[in-house]
Amino acid sequence: LDVPAHLPRYWAAASSVPALVAAAKRGSRVTLRGRAAWRNVEVENVLGELPGTDPNAARIVVQSYTDAMSVVPALAPGAEEAGGLVALAELARHFAMKPVRHPLLFLATAGHGHALSGSHEFLSRHLRRREYFTKSITGGEAIDARLFIGLDLSTGDRRLASFAQGTLYTGWDPHP
Repeated sequence: LDVPAHLPRYWAAASSVPALVAAAKRGSRVTLRGRAAWRNVEVENVLGELPGTDPNAARIVVQSYTDAMSVVPALAPGAEEAGGLVALAELARHFAMKPVRHPLLFLATAGHGHALSGSHEFLSRHLRRREYFTKSITGGEAIDARLFIGLDLSTGDRRLASFAQGTLYTGWDPHP
């Protein structure tokens, strides 16, 4: 589930599964009640920049997201999602000690689990080139960048993928 929704979701510890399966096989009737309290919060994107050694070189944006989600909201420690932020911080640390030709903008975005809203907000406000978007970008907000690298790391897969465009709306077949 990618967005907060008032849908019943239940979680059972692995140790209780055999008893639940046995009760289901006996045809036992149970009543389940659940409650999740959602709240709206305002979030921010955070960015920092390292200058490049060539003032004329194109800027590169390196991004990761700050939020975590779980099908069980009370059990969302964010360890899986934190890998991208750790990588982002390590890259910033590395390139602070060993500058490269291109200026580097490090971006931590919110709203990954909400249709990539933090990334979309940043791109819409600072980078998009289509006229629909550029009408709302003021001169002071425009950022000239030639490459946007999004770190979406997962421990659930050993593959490495590279995309030339976003796939949220176009899809990606993980099993071609």
